[in-house]
Amino acid sequence: MRTVERLPFTVYDVIGYLAPGVATLWFIAAVAKWAEFHTKLGVKAEHLFIFGNSTLDGIILGVIFLVAAYAMGYMVSYLSAAFVERLVVYDLGYPTGHLMSETEAARETYVKSQRARHGIIKRLIVYVVMWPAVPVHVFMLVTGWIYSELKALPSRTQDKVRLRYDDPEVGNEPLNQTKTDGWFRVVEAYVLNNFDGIDQRSYNYVVIYGFVRSFLFVSVIACWISASILICAFGYHLNPLNLESDSNGFALRVILYSGLISVSVLYGAYVKFFRRYSQEILNGFAMLSKPDKSA
Repeated sequence: MRTVERLPFTVYDVIGYLAPGVATLWFIAAVAKWAEFHTKLGVKAEHLFIFGNSTLDGIILGVIFLVAAYAMGYMVSYLSAAFVERLVVYDLGYPTGHLMSETEAARETYVKSQRARHGIIKRLIVYVVMWPAVPVHVFMLVTGWIYSELKALPSRTQDKVRLRYDDPEVGNEPLNQTKTDGWFRVVEAYVLNNFDGIDQRSYNYVVIYGFVRSFLFVSVIACWISASILICAFGYHLNPLNLESDSNGFALRVILYSGLISVSVLYGAYVKFFRRYSQEILNGFAMLSKPDKSA
């Protein structure tokens, strides 16, 4: 199996997980405060800390928080890959299937094959989890905007990609994008390991779309939690959070509406950078000359 060996460990490998983790933990803590959980449990927030007020205790608490935020960031990244990416892939397939479609009919065939392969049940599960992004997703599908973002590469570039992939040193079988995206993983590893000029540009794109994807999922989490609390409080005529007598209800509405707006903006950005990363790899692969092994 080919792997990517040349991408260095960078600050993004820390910040890219830490920032979404901090945002998620902050939101959970804020909701807990607004919901006044301590009045129901009989335990106030400050009672949860077993340390004192010394500088050393503050440093220890800071380290614990950063470790927890980093772990939460990993979880957010994993879940965003599992759900955000699949919202696009289950309905439309991978960007490479569109980039490598020679005609509009070929693109339609690819989309139909992906929807049939994943089935209704899987797509429904993703739709339920990602409900805050479903309206903008459907809007982009109906208006055709998402198809304009996933436009095909020039036919000459596609021919070069197929010709290079036929090289026994690269692909193990003829390129067939209607089956799976596995061929792109081979191309991706080959380009990043052999092309001196493209690794940093491609890494910039993968950093951006990974960052956008994680924060998109954080916004989805915010929508889920705030909407659930509001539904329980108002839809079932319950008032466990004292929403009518203080600013908690207003704060939760602000979070919900802000989350929906953020999801709409970030989803469009994610689709764009998801496609640009794939396009950058394929363009590099098309112009990549056969590496000289004599050196």
